Amino acid sequence: MAGRSYGTESGALYAARHPQQVRAMVLDGAGDHALPMRRAVLDAAAATEDALLRFARWCASTCGDDVLARYDALMTTGAPSARLGRHATPEELAAGVYSHLYFPQLWPRLADTLRAAPTDASALTSAMPFGSAEYPAYRAIGCQDFPSPFTGPADLRRMAGRVREAAPHSWRYSEFWDFASGCLGWPVPAANPPHAEPVRGAPPILVVGGEHDPATPLTWARGLAARIERSVLLTYADDGHTGVYNSACARSHEAAYLISGTPGTTPQTRSLPCQKG
Repeated sequence: MAGRSYGTESGALYAARHPQQVRAMVLDGAGDHALPMRRAVLDAAAATEDALLRFARWCASTCGDDVLARYDALMTTGAPSARLGRHATPEELAAGVYSHLYFPQLWPRLADTLRAAPTDASALTSAMPFGSAEYPAYRAIGCQDFPSPFTGPADLRRMAGRVREAAPHSWRYSEFWDFASGCLGWPVPAANPPHAEPVRGAPPILVVGGEHDPATPLTWARGLAARIERSVLLTYADDGHTGVYNSACARSHEAAYLISGTPGTTPQTRSLPCQKG
């Protein structure tokens, strides 16, 4: 069984409730459902900022372009979008950029998109999640698992200041800020709010986290692994969200483990580092 990103939530819950049914399980791009939402919001904002800055440094060394300045300018003015038929807001553009940070192979396209955006930001607005057919369902599901911790608009504004401190450039959009702000006032009580649910009695489970994941920080993978008895934590140094898509090393470990059921180290060691690649 393999869960990626949000799928690590359901995978970890399944392992906690039905450990005897697990033969092998990979939880890649791991979330930590034990974290209070305010902490998760700040962690995710900092991870997105780190990914944006790494993209900017890559572009400066590869194409000699100051894409961070371009990004900051767009966050001040917004940009026209032929796709939307109107001027896109900075928040919409930030969400479009965020989607490109998941996969470093998209970085060259993101650099081109940022250059073109002042004239037409359609390439960014086409990447933002809000217009997709599945987004309303994603919101409804997310508010069940990650309800807003805010008491009202004033509390939300105070938290926005803290998010901006954690992510001076990218603060307008990160996934958990989207959850926390978008679920404020949700009319249905959360069925599965954040809580710690340990996993005991399952075979060794492989938890995977990246040092520069824009969506799920490595600290979350560490937190999840600590709650899973006999788990092994695999870390990778490559950029991008989830190891299976962005690290050949992590992908190889995951495949070998799912076939053999053996994570490649003893439970006493509990960690496997991947270098880049």
